[in-house]
Amino acid sequence: MNSFLQILVTLSVAGSIVAACILVLRLAPTHLIPPHWGYRLCKMAVALYLLPISFGMSWFSGFLFTQPSGTFLAQPDSLPSKLETAIMPAWSISSTTAYLLLSIWAMGVLIFLTWQIYCYWKFVKALKHSRMDVHEYSETALLLSRLSKELGIQHHVNLAYSPIVRSPLLVGMIKPTIYLPVEDAVPLDMNLVIHHELIHLKHKDLWVKALALIVSAVHWFNPLVHLIRQDLHTWSEFSCDETVVQNMTHEERKRYGETILNVTVRSQKLPLSVYASLSGGGKQLKRRLTIMFDVKKITKKQWIVTATTVFVIASISVSTATLASSTTPNVTPALTEAGVSEAVTHPRENTTSTEYASRPVSDVAQPATVPAEAGKPSTNDVRAVSDVAEPVTVPADAGKPSTDDVRVVSDVAEPVTVPAEK
Repeated sequence: MNSFLQILVTLSVAGSIVAACILVLRLAPTHLIPPHWGYRLCKMAVALYLLPISFGMSWFSGFLFTQPSGTFLAQPDSLPSKLETAIMPAWSISSTTAYLLLSIWAMGVLIFLTWQIYCYWKFVKALKHSRMDVHEYSETALLLSRLSKELGIQHHVNLAYSPIVRSPLLVGMIKPTIYLPVEDAVPLDMNLVIHHELIHLKHKDLWVKALALIVSAVHWFNPLVHLIRQDLHTWSEFSCDETVVQNMTHEERKRYGETILNVTVRSQKLPLSVYASLSGGGKQLKRRLTIMFDVKKITKKQWIVTATTVFVIASISVSTATLASSTTPNVTPALTEAGVSEAVTHPRENTTSTEYASRPVSDVAQPATVPAEAGKPSTNDVRAVSDVAEPVTVPADAGKPSTDDVRVVSDVAEPVTVPAEK
C-alpha cells in the first residue's frame, strides 16, 4: 500500500508541474512558443500523469548508488537530511485511514469513467441513428480519397452527413468517421475541412484524448488535470491549423479562417470527449486566428530556446516528483481488538525467562575440561572440585569410632543393644 500511495502522489505531482507551466502559456504572447511545441507539452503532461518515471528514476538511482558494506554512509542526522526533514517532515497514517482514502479514490474513478463512457456512447449512438452515408463516387468522397493518399493515411475513413452536428468532426479511433453538417446548411470549403480532419487522424489526436480521459479519471481529485485536458483540446486544434496552413498564402489562410468562423458561429456545445472538431470552441478563437496568420518556419534559434524550455520544465517536474516520493505518508498497521486486549492484560513479558531463552547454551552451562595429566592433579583442579563439594576426611583410627561418629549414627537411628548370653 505504501508503494501504491507513493506512485499515485509522484504521478500527480509530476504531471501538475507541467500542467501549471502550460496554464502560464495562456498569458504568454502567441509567438513565444510554436503550437506543435505547446501540444507536445500537453502530451508530456499526460505521460507524466500516467507513467511513474520519477518513481522509477528514484529507485534506479538508489540501486545504482548503493554503497557496499563496510564503506562510509551518510548519517541520518547529516545536514542534507536535516534540511529535507525540516522542509517536508515525515508523517504517517493508519492502515484504516489509508483503506478509507483508497476506497473513496476508487469510487471516484469508477463514477467518473462510467459517466464519461455513457455520455460518449449516447453521443455516438445518436450520430449512428441520424447518419446519412455519402455516395462512394460523389465529389466529396473522391476528395477524401485523394487527400488521404496525399497525406499517406492508410486507414479507411468513412464519410457521412448528420443533421445533429453543426461543425465537421472526426469520431472513432478504430473505425474513424468524418461527420459533416447537412449539405447547404453551412457554407464550407470541403477541401480545407477534410484536410483539417485528416491531419487530426494522422497526428493520432483521438488516442491522445483517450489517454487524457484516463488521466482525468485516475486523478479526478486534482483540478489541474481537468484544466490541462481542456488545454490539450485547444492546443491540438492550434497544432492542426499550423500543419494545414504551413504552405498556404495569405489569401488561402484568410479563406481558411473564414471557414473556421462559419463553423464556430453555428457550433453547439459538445461533451469534451474523444473526438476532433473543426470549431474547437469559441473561447480561444481570437488566439487561434492570430496563431494561424503568424505561422512561419521556425528558426534554429527559436528551436533551441523552445527545446531548452521544454527540457527544463521536464527536469523540474521529475525532480519535484522524486522529492515528493520520499515524503509520502507511511501506512502503519492498526491494532486489532485481540491485539489491544492482549497489550492491556499482558503489558510486559517476564524478561528473565526471555533473556535465558535467548542466550546460547554456552552461557548457561560451561563444558567441563579434563586436565592433561590425570594422575597428577594440579592445585587449580583441586580448587575447582572443592567449589562443587567439600572434601571428606577419613579418621586415622578407623577401628575405633570416635564420639563424633557415634553422634552421627545416633542421628540417623537409635542404637540397638543386644543382651549378652548367660
